[in-house]
Amino acid sequence: MAYAYGCGASLVAPNVLLSAAHCTSINKVLIGAHSRLDENADGVEKITIAESKAHPSYGSNGIDYDYRVLRLSTESSYDPIEIDDGTLGFLQNGDELTVMGWGTVVEGGGSLATNLREVDVKVDAGCGSYSASQITDRMFCAGRTEGGTIYDSCQGDSGGPIIDKDSGVQVGIVSWGSGCARAGKPGVYSKISDQYDWINEMIEMWSGGSFPTQAPSNCQDYANWKDSYGDGCEWYEENDSEGCPNYGEYFDGGMGTPNEACCWCGGGTETTSPPQSSPGTSAPSVSPTAGGDCSGISGQRQCNQAEGCSYHKKNKECVLAPSSEECSEFTKKRKCKRNACKFKNGSCVGRWE
Repeated sequence: MAYAYGCGASLVAPNVLLSAAHCTSINKVLIGAHSRLDENADGVEKITIAESKAHPSYGSNGIDYDYRVLRLSTESSYDPIEIDDGTLGFLQNGDELTVMGWGTVVEGGGSLATNLREVDVKVDAGCGSYSASQITDRMFCAGRTEGGTIYDSCQGDSGGPIIDKDSGVQVGIVSWGSGCARAGKPGVYSKISDQYDWINEMIEMWSGGSFPTQAPSNCQDYANWKDSYGDGCEWYEENDSEGCPNYGEYFDGGMGTPNEACCWCGGGTETTSPPQSSPGTSAPSVSPTAGGDCSGISGQRQCNQAEGCSYHKKNKECVLAPSSEECSEFTKKRKCKRNACKFKNGSCVGRWE
């Protein structure tokens, strides 16, 4: 848990925090604090923010896509929390969660709480009396009423984590609500599983770089590919980091996403052989290590370009590519790609078959 001076945040990698996009002025944080006023207490880390990035779709539709990642100027010594990748089956009505922060203890209460507080709440699948138009697929609601008392997060808790009690996995981020602890108005949270890929790609980019500095020589962009704005792959090379963590999953104009079409974003097509080398030089190539072992290959793109290998995003390692038969159990595109398979023409298949 991190105190972000008016907001909350959670440590999701040694050098990466997760918070809410509407928390726009985070310049430094305290990690390991109980009292937000005692910055010099034992175990408290005071770390400045080196880089902050809101979700690229935030702001286009009210409070939707309320996700922000922050790169720390130095690594924290604390263990990061696990975040929900969508495979654990959380967020059923009545699931018990814990939300925490230094927010006010009553609506309009003025000062933030001095000490870190937490409260248990339950998933409200119906989202109380909010209208359907207010709640998007990126949101879920949670609250609890017992003995006439309503339990909720409040102002100043924004950006902090809401955690599944049984597993300790962070499933959401404090986002918004109508007041605090109002009847029929539970807290609204950003659902991590919905944008796990974007969050994880930012973590990978900032935590050592799973993306190399040069696209492989035997990769070609989709021919004549354009996004929904009419831009080609060259736009993404100019405006996004390699691997396209910001825009790669968006703007499909009917020809596939940038992540599917552009080599810069990790997509494109693999030619059967590398381009011819100039006289006197040899063409670069990537092959599995001796004995068909792919574990010695680092980096997602190098792994996927090594014959017989495929990058397992869930386990963050290069493995021998599974067969199409093994991949067929994954019907969702995200699960397919995270388990070292390739999603092609609506089906999950083996990368090298």
